[in-house]
Amino acid sequence: MNPLISIIIPVYNTEKYIRRCVDSVIAQSYKDWELILVDDGSTDGSGKICDEYAVRYDKVFVWHTNNRGASHARNIGINHAKGELISFVDSDDWIVEQYVETLINVSENIDLVYFASNQIFENGDVINRIPKPEMIKGRVGIEQKLLSLKYGKIGDVFGWTWAKCFRKSIIEKYNIRFIENITFREDEIFTMDYCKYINSLIVIDKPLYCYRVRNDGLTAKGMAITDYINLADNIERNLVYFNNKEFIMREKVRVANYHIEAFWSRYRFWNVYSSMAEVHEFFKKKPEYKKYASNQNFVRIMSHSIIISGFLLRIHNLIGWLYNKV
Repeated sequence: MNPLISIIIPVYNTEKYIRRCVDSVIAQSYKDWELILVDDGSTDGSGKICDEYAVRYDKVFVWHTNNRGASHARNIGINHAKGELISFVDSDDWIVEQYVETLINVSENIDLVYFASNQIFENGDVINRIPKPEMIKGRVGIEQKLLSLKYGKIGDVFGWTWAKCFRKSIIEKYNIRFIENITFREDEIFTMDYCKYINSLIVIDKPLYCYRVRNDGLTAKGMAITDYINLADNIERNLVYFNNKEFIMREKVRVANYHIEAFWSRYRFWNVYSSMAEVHEFFKKKPEYKKYASNQNFVRIMSHSIIISGFLLRIHNLIGWLYNKV
């Protein structure tokens, strides 16, 4: 008989934390689960620790892969998951003893479960992220709730894959997977891809997950230039599936501003003309996004970027010619 829930943990160089994480799964009060550990090419002892658990427990499975990122590792976990439900845990975090029991009790005939979490900082501070509990059926109510989960008073809890529980049948029916060329907020895109197809949602206010906030974590390192563009493109492609006007407006603001942020992240004197031209081209092709940009002055400047960038190109070439003459 297949387990009711598959817990997927991508693992990369977390030998300091992985035992507490896995032990929290082993200690679950409800035992109908499987644990899939995907070692993403760890160079420390993490992979060996995973193998130790697989030998000791017949419900723990390990897959080893070359280092290709958490999205790739999660996708491997999805491909091998046998449970009706799927949840994700990060290898430096842990879950409470009633995690599985609670999710199974509330998930009957529900497409997506959101739950509260505790964010634990290295100095011992704890932030409780507790959304308002609610059970919703129907797209209108769902989209309104998704808006509050993304832009509500407690902050953005919309995208975190570790703060929710998914149905494997929906993931497989629509071939939903993590986008592997995004390394920041990739979980948000997975959630958006999933939420396009749900008709029921429940939010519970019981903290089931303990999230360790690390100063050296990926989130602390910020976004790469390509992340801005890839994230903007993926947000934009999903908007046609949503009807809530405020949700769409707020997302378009993000798309416009991500394109501007990409410019500031990559612009240097020697490529400022090409960077300006790229931003100019985006707003030229999609003028409806101009009104959503937070920096309207910048957008107006970008409308003349071809002239400005051409001028800068000539200066750049002149400096290069003078340098070669010296």
